[in-house]
Amino acid sequence: MFTGATPYVQQYNLTLQRELPKGMVATVACVAGLGRRLYIFNGAVNVDLAPPGPGTILPRTPYYSVFPNVSSIAIAAPWYNTNYQDLQATLEHRYQNGLSLLSTYTWSHSLDDEPSIRNNPQAEYGNSFLDLRHRFTLMVDYALPFARGARGPAALLAKDWGINAVAVLTTGIPFDITNAASKSNTGGSDRPNVISNATSGFQQSIYEWFNTAAFAAQPLYTYGDLGRNVLHAPGRKSLDLAIHREFIPKEGLRLEFRAEAFNITNTPPFAAPGGSFGSATFGVISSAGLGRNIQFALKLLF
Repeated sequence: MFTGATPYVQQYNLTLQRELPKGMVATVACVAGLGRRLYIFNGAVNVDLAPPGPGTILPRTPYYSVFPNVSSIAIAAPWYNTNYQDLQATLEHRYQNGLSLLSTYTWSHSLDDEPSIRNNPQAEYGNSFLDLRHRFTLMVDYALPFARGARGPAALLAKDWGINAVAVLTTGIPFDITNAASKSNTGGSDRPNVISNATSGFQQSIYEWFNTAAFAAQPLYTYGDLGRNVLHAPGRKSLDLAIHREFIPKEGLRLEFRAEAFNITNTPPFAAPGGSFGSATFGVISSAGLGRNIQFALKLLF
């Protein structure tokens, strides 16, 4: 089912840049984007949810008199609004004396009202699933100065090596908390009540990433008062390192060697904790991404 409306997006930015001594350039930018009357095509909006209450669900659905055997009606409607704002800071060292460097920091906040529980955009307004608050990156490319101008067998092994490094520090993305067993009796999921601060009053670990005692089941046949995407998953810390050299056996022929280590510190990129209130895995981080990965490559260019 579709309803007609014209979606639109407004974007704003203000950027200041200044050249600094020693080949450095600093940039600061404020960026904002507003999306209005956007459509959701992923089938997440079920407009045939019954209102909270007792009794059999299907006879209480809004379209039961028209479609008595249908329990779900997905609609693409212009209900989706977004609000994104960020502050971007960049420090760049242009290539000089074998060194180039790019450092960036972004603070951002992304909000939207995707109706994941209730068909009420105002009640579902909160952090979007892309709300990455802080992100810092550092990229370095350095031509090692060893044996420059040297000749002989030692120079063949020692000179013309380069290093690339990429460091990334980010906070985590939001995740939603829902009841393992729905209390509202609408045919859809719901959230519990929040009774205290979920980010304090406990010892954080992978077995309890947030204060699981901060939530309680809401009264039967009601929606809980917990908002959407209120907590964030673990952040990410990674360092990728590569060392490389290019050999020229003869004119028109190049041989490039690379040794690369991804996540060289082997820092675990933890996944989001369990967000199903009332389940055994509530608040528990049970998986992580890939650890350290090392690879070698030899490329012939002609």
